[in-house]
Amino acid sequence: MKTFINTTIVTLDRFDTIIKHGYIRINSDQIIEMGPMDQWVPIVDETVHDMNNTIVMPGLINAHTHLGLIPLRSLKDDMPDRLRLFLFPMEQKYMSEQTVRDASLYGALESLLNGTTTLCDMYYYSNSVCEVLDEVGVRAFVGQTIVKDSQIDYQTQEAALNQTKALIRKWRQHPLITPMIAPHGTTTLSEEILIKIHDLSKQTDTKVMMHVSEMDYEMRAFLPMSPIEYLNSINMLDDNFIAVHVIHTNNKDIKLLAQTNTSVVSCPAANMKAGKGIVDVKSMIEHGICVGLGTDGPISGNTLDLMSTMRLTGYAQKTNNHDRALLSSKELLKMATINSAQLLGIDHLVGSLEINKKADLLFVDTTQSNMFPIHDVEATLVYQFQPQNVHTVIVNGVIQVSNHKLVNYDLNAIKKRIMPVLEQIASHTKNI
Repeated sequence: MKTFINTTIVTLDRFDTIIKHGYIRINSDQIIEMGPMDQWVPIVDETVHDMNNTIVMPGLINAHTHLGLIPLRSLKDDMPDRLRLFLFPMEQKYMSEQTVRDASLYGALESLLNGTTTLCDMYYYSNSVCEVLDEVGVRAFVGQTIVKDSQIDYQTQEAALNQTKALIRKWRQHPLITPMIAPHGTTTLSEEILIKIHDLSKQTDTKVMMHVSEMDYEMRAFLPMSPIEYLNSINMLDDNFIAVHVIHTNNKDIKLLAQTNTSVVSCPAANMKAGKGIVDVKSMIEHGICVGLGTDGPISGNTLDLMSTMRLTGYAQKTNNHDRALLSSKELLKMATINSAQLLGIDHLVGSLEINKKADLLFVDTTQSNMFPIHDVEATLVYQFQPQNVHTVIVNGVIQVSNHKLVNYDLNAIKKRIMPVLEQIASHTKNI
């Protein structure tokens, strides 16, 4: 039994409860009690942590990333058509299974240091990624990327789909790791395989995550239909389908997403850095679409810091709509927590701080210079919080970060394991 006292609790529950000077008690992996300090009664044999000068909130949920791409971060960031001309070939050459394992481990640890407790990872060597994230003890959704062209671990889309089936069989009962189906995009898969993916999702009740309406060339591929209309025409859109990016939309697209209960993950850092555009979050929310947030891969937005993604979402939406009042701090916090939990189907477990929910907690240090003063707790979290303010991170009741440091890992040791491939990549790319 652990009890954390003298902290401000931002629950993000349905009542938007905030307890200014409170305690939160966990037993094993669950929150069992919380309230104001004047109601706290110590229990024999419990471990008490004095969290004075902190704010506790639900652990962040990064609803879309590609952890394995850590080694390619900051390469050719300003190159036109970087994905097809540079990154795909580099993946083929340098992303071995061991490199993906090491990079995924590094990415998971970086994410914990940023306050993220749930990751949604879509990449290759998916079983190895599951093993790594299981070892770390982070909550995660993991999907094998399915592409019709030759991949770094499978030669055909059919083989990748078979790996997905094996992943579902092996990991679906795991307490922290949840398999998902991860078709790459609308233009990188055959219609036949997309239909098989939908059938598999229905048969196994498994989430499908896919890049949709992201690229300019994608928007021309299905004319006169949009990519969203195309996916709807083959019955892909439903409450298990999670569309990522969804930058280029019209009114009909928004209505189709709403009518089919399709969810959306917005990755503003990646989209704006690439000059692709800004998601119409305002219209999506007005139509009742659940919108969560992702950092995208570390090569796209160059960060796994979901709080900066949340802040950028606010800036982009307010600017794009010329409306300072659009998306309150509370709404932005929910996009990074309970909304993302909802679209992943785990909002009964995490995403808010409530009795009987899993103990996925982020304690924020308020003693550092950027956190002064605090007039509005939620606005402070959205607009002032930086990764250095992460004090303690708990996943499923286990303390993973304490006093700003990883409890179980040495990040520098992981860096050393990745350095040899970084040197090869640097040598290869210096003249490109």
